[in-house]
Amino acid sequence: MRFGVLLNRVTNPVLMAVLFYLVITPIGVIVRLLDNNLLPVDFDAERQSYWIERKPPGPAPETMTQQF
Repeated sequence: MRFGVLLNRVTNPVLMAVLFYLVITPIGVIVRLLDNNLLPVDFDAERQSYWIERKPPGPAPETMTQQF
């Protein structure tokens, strides 16, 4: 049992570091190089609402009575 706990304390940080530096970091670098704004949340004081209107609108509220 102690060997398993020791193995977990060594392996888990190593695997998470490898995952971070080989997967997450390159994705972040590519997004920054392409200058993509993945979350467009610019503030506009003139705007009444930030809701995005659906066209066509979704289903009628009466059809949502028994969702589960």
